[in-house]
Amino acid sequence: MNIKTLAGASAVVLALGFQATAQAASVNTSGTWSNITGNPVDLNGVGTNQINWGNPFNLDNAQSGYVFAGVNGENVTLPTAFGEMSNVFDLGTFIHNNFTITGGSITGATLNIEANFINGSNETQTFSFGFSHFETPNNAVPCAAGGSQPCPDLVSFLNNGASSETVTIDGTQYRLDITGFQLEDGTVVQEFLTLEGQANMATLQGKLTAVPEPLTMLGAGAAIGFGGFFKRKLSKKNNKKA
Repeated sequence: MNIKTLAGASAVVLALGFQATAQAASVNTSGTWSNITGNPVDLNGVGTNQINWGNPFNLDNAQSGYVFAGVNGENVTLPTAFGEMSNVFDLGTFIHNNFTITGGSITGATLNIEANFINGSNETQTFSFGFSHFETPNNAVPCAAGGSQPCPDLVSFLNNGASSETVTIDGTQYRLDITGFQLEDGTVVQEFLTLEGQANMATLQGKLTAVPEPLTMLGAGAAIGFGGFFKRKLSKKNNKKA
Protein backbone atom coordinates (compact mmCIF):
# COMPACT_ATOMS: atom_id res chain seq x y z
CA MET A 1 0.00 0.00 0.00
CA ASN A 2 1.23 3.48 -0.83
CA ILE A 3 1.84 5.28 2.50
CA LYS A 4 1.71 8.76 0.93
CA THR A 5 -1.71 7.96 -0.53
CA LEU A 6 -2.99 6.70 2.84
CA ALA A 7 -1.65 9.70 4.71
CA GLY A 8 -3.26 11.98 2.12
CA ALA A 9 -6.59 10.18 2.59
CA SER A 10 -6.37 10.76 6.35
CA ALA A 11 -5.83 14.47 5.79
CA VAL A 12 -8.85 14.65 3.47
CA VAL A 13 -11.10 12.93 6.05
CA LEU A 14 -9.98 15.33 8.76
CA ALA A 15 -10.32 18.38 6.53
CA LEU A 16 -13.86 17.43 5.56
CA GLY A 17 -14.74 16.94 9.22
CA PHE A 18 -13.18 20.06 10.67
CA GLN A 19 -12.49 22.79 8.13
CA ALA A 20 -15.63 23.41 6.06
CA THR A 21 -17.20 26.84 6.24
CA ALA A 22 -20.53 27.69 7.88
CA GLN A 23 -23.58 28.09 5.67
CA ALA A 24 -26.86 29.92 6.07
CA ALA A 25 -30.23 28.20 6.37
CA SER A 26 -33.77 29.00 7.38
CA VAL A 27 -35.93 27.05 9.81
CA ASN A 28 -39.66 26.63 10.32
CA THR A 29 -40.99 25.08 13.52
CA SER A 30 -44.17 23.74 15.06
CA GLY A 31 -44.78 21.92 18.32
CA THR A 32 -46.99 19.47 20.19
CA TRP A 33 -47.26 18.55 23.88
CA SER A 34 -46.99 15.01 25.27
CA ASN A 35 -45.83 12.94 28.28
CA ILE A 36 -47.75 14.95 30.86
CA THR A 37 -46.81 14.22 34.48
CA GLY A 38 -48.66 15.00 37.71
CA ASN A 39 -52.36 14.59 38.46
CA PRO A 40 -54.03 17.27 36.34
CA VAL A 41 -57.80 17.62 36.50
CA ASP A 42 -59.64 17.92 33.15
CA LEU A 43 -56.45 17.77 31.07
CA ASN A 44 -57.04 18.44 27.38
CA GLY A 45 -55.08 19.26 24.21
CA VAL A 46 -52.40 16.54 24.46
CA GLY A 47 -50.94 15.99 20.98
CA THR A 48 -51.62 19.61 19.96
CA ASN A 49 -49.70 22.86 20.47
CA GLN A 50 -51.84 23.82 23.52
CA ILE A 51 -52.59 21.92 26.72
CA ASN A 52 -54.97 23.05 29.46
CA TRP A 53 -55.77 21.69 32.90
CA GLY A 54 -57.65 22.40 36.14
CA ASN A 55 -61.12 23.48 37.12
CA PRO A 56 -61.59 27.27 36.74
CA PHE A 57 -62.04 28.89 40.17
CA ASN A 58 -65.07 30.87 38.96
CA LEU A 59 -66.95 31.57 35.75
CA ASP A 60 -64.69 34.51 34.87
CA ASN A 61 -61.54 32.34 34.92
CA ALA A 62 -60.11 29.93 32.39
CA GLN A 63 -57.98 26.83 32.77
CA SER A 64 -54.23 27.08 33.24
CA GLY A 65 -52.12 25.88 30.32
CA TYR A 66 -49.15 25.96 27.97
CA VAL A 67 -49.14 27.17 24.38
CA PHE A 68 -46.33 26.87 21.81
CA ALA A 69 -46.34 28.86 18.55
CA GLY A 70 -43.58 28.07 16.05
CA VAL A 71 -41.54 30.35 13.77
CA ASN A 72 -41.30 30.69 10.00
CA GLY A 73 -38.14 31.60 8.08
CA GLU A 74 -35.89 32.05 11.10
CA ASN A 75 -32.25 32.51 10.01
CA VAL A 76 -29.62 30.10 11.33
CA THR A 77 -25.96 29.40 10.57
CA LEU A 78 -24.81 25.85 9.90
CA PRO A 79 -21.26 25.38 11.21
CA THR A 80 -19.59 22.20 10.01
CA ALA A 81 -16.56 21.98 12.32
CA PHE A 82 -17.16 19.54 15.15
CA GLY A 83 -18.03 21.32 18.40
CA GLU A 84 -18.80 24.66 16.75
CA MET A 85 -22.20 26.25 17.41
CA SER A 86 -24.66 28.22 15.34
CA ASN A 87 -26.03 31.62 16.22
CA VAL A 88 -28.77 31.62 18.85
CA PHE A 89 -32.12 31.65 17.05
CA ASP A 90 -35.81 31.67 17.96
CA LEU A 91 -37.59 28.32 18.16
CA GLY A 92 -41.01 29.73 18.92
CA THR A 93 -43.18 31.48 21.50
CA PHE A 94 -43.88 29.78 24.83
CA ILE A 95 -47.00 31.02 26.65
CA HIS A 96 -47.90 30.05 30.20
CA ASN A 97 -51.49 30.79 31.19
CA ASN A 98 -51.55 30.88 34.98
CA PHE A 99 -55.18 31.16 36.01
CA THR A 100 -56.74 30.32 39.35
CA ILE A 101 -57.84 26.69 39.31
CA THR A 102 -58.88 23.95 41.69
CA GLY A 103 -57.97 20.30 41.50
CA GLY A 104 -54.68 18.69 40.50
CA SER A 105 -52.08 20.26 38.22
CA ILE A 106 -49.34 19.00 35.93
CA THR A 107 -45.76 18.71 37.22
CA GLY A 108 -44.16 18.50 33.79
CA ALA A 109 -44.63 18.05 30.06
CA THR A 110 -42.65 17.28 26.91
CA LEU A 111 -42.59 19.73 24.02
CA ASN A 112 -41.94 18.02 20.68
CA ILE A 113 -40.56 20.64 18.28
CA GLU A 114 -40.68 19.70 14.61
CA ALA A 115 -38.00 21.73 12.85
CA ASN A 116 -37.74 21.99 9.08
CA PHE A 117 -34.32 23.23 7.90
CA ILE A 118 -34.00 24.62 4.36
CA ASN A 119 -30.54 25.02 2.86
CA GLY A 120 -30.69 23.82 -0.73
CA SER A 121 -31.74 20.51 0.80
CA ASN A 122 -34.82 20.18 2.98
CA GLU A 123 -34.45 18.28 6.27
CA THR A 124 -37.01 17.80 9.04
CA GLN A 125 -36.49 16.41 12.54
CA THR A 126 -38.52 16.35 15.75
CA PHE A 127 -36.64 17.31 18.91
CA SER A 128 -38.15 16.57 22.33
CA PHE A 129 -37.57 18.75 25.39
CA GLY A 130 -38.85 18.24 28.92
CA PHE A 131 -40.28 21.07 31.03
CA SER A 132 -40.88 21.16 34.76
CA HIS A 133 -43.98 22.88 36.16
CA PHE A 134 -44.24 24.10 39.76
CA GLU A 135 -47.86 24.94 40.64
CA THR A 136 -47.49 26.85 43.91
CA PRO A 137 -50.07 27.44 46.66
CA ASN A 138 -51.35 30.98 46.15
CA ASN A 139 -51.32 31.96 49.83
CA ALA A 140 -48.04 30.37 51.00
CA VAL A 141 -45.71 32.43 53.21
CA PRO A 142 -43.13 32.81 51.84
CA CYS A 143 -44.08 31.95 48.25
CA ALA A 144 -42.56 28.57 47.33
CA ALA A 145 -40.97 29.80 44.08
CA GLY A 146 -40.38 33.41 45.07
CA GLY A 147 -42.43 36.50 44.43
CA SER A 148 -45.35 37.72 46.51
CA GLN A 149 -48.96 36.67 47.07
CA PRO A 150 -50.88 35.49 45.19
CA CYS A 151 -47.81 33.31 44.59
CA PRO A 152 -46.56 32.90 40.99
CA ASP A 153 -45.93 29.53 39.32
CA LEU A 154 -42.54 28.46 37.93
CA VAL A 155 -41.63 26.98 34.53
CA SER A 156 -38.16 25.59 33.73
CA PHE A 157 -36.61 23.22 31.18
CA LEU A 158 -34.94 19.94 32.10
CA ASN A 159 -31.56 18.34 31.28
CA ASN A 160 -30.03 21.78 30.60
CA GLY A 161 -32.21 21.99 27.49
CA ALA A 162 -30.18 19.35 25.64
CA SER A 163 -31.82 17.21 22.95
CA SER A 164 -31.04 13.53 22.40
CA GLU A 165 -32.10 13.72 18.73
CA THR A 166 -29.88 14.96 15.89
CA VAL A 167 -30.46 16.04 12.29
CA THR A 168 -28.09 15.65 9.35
CA ILE A 169 -27.99 18.58 6.92
CA ASP A 170 -25.71 18.51 3.88
CA GLY A 171 -23.62 15.75 5.41
CA THR A 172 -23.10 17.36 8.83
CA GLN A 173 -24.87 16.13 11.96
CA TYR A 174 -26.33 18.65 14.44
CA ARG A 175 -27.76 18.59 17.95
CA LEU A 176 -30.36 21.20 18.91
CA ASP A 177 -30.24 22.65 22.44
CA ILE A 178 -32.41 25.20 24.24
CA THR A 179 -30.39 28.21 25.39
CA GLY A 180 -33.12 29.97 27.39
CA PHE A 181 -36.37 31.89 27.57
CA GLN A 182 -36.12 35.44 26.23
CA LEU A 183 -38.58 37.63 28.10
CA GLU A 184 -40.36 40.63 26.61
CA ASP A 185 -37.75 43.02 28.06
CA GLY A 186 -34.97 41.12 26.26
CA THR A 187 -33.67 39.33 29.34
CA VAL A 188 -32.75 35.66 28.77
CA VAL A 189 -33.48 33.32 31.70
CA GLN A 190 -33.33 29.59 32.39
CA GLU A 191 -36.73 29.60 34.12
CA PHE A 192 -39.53 32.10 34.57
CA LEU A 193 -42.32 32.98 36.97
CA THR A 194 -45.87 33.72 35.90
CA LEU A 195 -48.05 35.84 38.17
CA GLU A 196 -51.38 34.43 39.24
CA GLY A 197 -54.22 35.35 36.90
CA GLN A 198 -51.91 36.32 34.05
CA ALA A 199 -50.50 34.97 30.79
CA ASN A 200 -46.71 35.13 30.54
CA MET A 201 -45.03 35.06 27.14
CA ALA A 202 -41.39 34.19 26.39
CA THR A 203 -39.43 33.37 23.25
CA LEU A 204 -37.87 29.93 23.42
CA GLN A 205 -34.37 30.14 21.93
CA GLY A 206 -31.87 27.51 20.83
CA LYS A 207 -28.69 26.75 18.93
CA LEU A 208 -27.25 23.99 16.77
CA THR A 209 -23.99 22.25 17.57
CA ALA A 210 -22.10 20.25 14.94
CA VAL A 211 -21.40 16.79 16.33
CA PRO A 212 -19.28 13.98 14.87
CA GLU A 213 -21.05 11.05 13.29
CA PRO A 214 -19.68 7.74 14.60
CA LEU A 215 -18.82 6.38 11.15
CA THR A 216 -17.01 9.59 10.18
CA MET A 217 -14.88 9.54 13.30
CA LEU A 218 -14.26 5.79 12.90
CA GLY A 219 -13.11 6.41 9.35
CA ALA A 220 -10.76 9.18 10.39
CA GLY A 221 -9.38 7.17 13.29
CA ALA A 222 -8.92 4.06 11.19
CA ALA A 223 -7.11 6.01 8.47
CA ILE A 224 -4.77 7.58 11.02
CA GLY A 225 -4.24 4.23 12.76
CA PHE A 226 -3.41 2.39 9.56
CA GLY A 227 -1.14 5.23 8.48
CA GLY A 228 0.80 4.99 11.74
CA PHE A 229 1.00 1.20 11.50
CA PHE A 230 2.52 1.23 8.02
CA LYS A 231 4.91 4.04 8.94
CA ARG A 232 6.20 1.94 11.85
CA LYS A 233 6.58 -1.08 9.57
CA LEU A 234 8.55 0.98 7.07
CA SER A 235 10.76 2.45 9.83
CA LYS A 236 11.63 -1.03 11.09
CA LYS A 237 12.40 -2.19 7.55
CA ASN A 238 14.71 0.79 6.99
CA ASN A 239 16.47 0.20 10.30
CA LYS A 240 17.22 -3.40 9.32
CA LYS A 241 18.72 -2.26 5.99
CA ALA A 242 20.93 0.26 7.80
